[in-house]
Amino acid sequence: MMIEVNLLPQEMRRVEHTPLPRLLVIIVGTVLVTIGLALGAVINLRKLPDMIEEEVSLDTEILDSAKSEREHDLLLGQIDGVKQRKRAIAEIWRSRIIWSRKLDELAEMVPKIIGLDKLKLEEAQRSGRGTENGGHLNMASICAGADVDRLAMFRRILRGTYPAKGARDQWIGRTWFEDFAGISATPWSRKDMPDYEEKEALTFELKLEIKPDSQRIKEFLQNYNTQKALKHKSARQERKKPPTAQQTDSKPVPSDSLSKTEQPERTIVVPVVDVSGRAGQ
Repeated sequence: MMIEVNLLPQEMRRVEHTPLPRLLVIIVGTVLVTIGLALGAVINLRKLPDMIEEEVSLDTEILDSAKSEREHDLLLGQIDGVKQRKRAIAEIWRSRIIWSRKLDELAEMVPKIIGLDKLKLEEAQRSGRGTENGGHLNMASICAGADVDRLAMFRRILRGTYPAKGARDQWIGRTWFEDFAGISATPWSRKDMPDYEEKEALTFELKLEIKPDSQRIKEFLQNYNTQKALKHKSARQERKKPPTAQQTDSKPVPSDSLSKTEQPERTIVVPVVDVSGRAGQ
């Protein structure tokens, strides 16, 4: 290996430069990198508005989702409130069936030829499929004589389609039967009664199906809304009528000046049925 030594003075030595090919490669590479960076910056700048818009859209969706969540929670709270009111109404209906009044009305409806042997109340039940059963009222009875038509007459009296003779209201069965959904088929058998005027009698049993709580509440609310609408309609019609001369000349009487018997009374009667078997007091 030979070592070359340059013995020329520094000022007379040949200046070393970067070779031209390498210089061109460096310049071209620098230009390409600069162009690439510029293009990337331009592309990102063009995408920036879309990205900002997408971010705003996401923020809006987040706010809407939060609002929907609050509304959902509010609706759940309202649903829980409705369910609680429904349970309260159902409890009122169950605890306030006035079976004593039902039995008094039944005693008025029963003809003299019919005798009640035993009454049994079956409590309400809910099946595994979710269907609701309001319970049953079983009525073991005996009818004087062997005339089967008397049994049919008694069933019609209970339904309110035949007048109950001797009762204060002959059509009391119409309101009495409102809490029941129907009467099952009546099995009967003959029985000898040698010690009585009627030598034969018919023993039979009626099974009255009590309406479920939900059905009774629904019917009650429907009737209540209907009556309320009729009252509003009647009130609007009264306001549309022109005042008469007697009404314009008359002076209002203070309520304090009315006697106790003259004070208007407002009574609301709500029929309720206790399907749990607790008799109303």
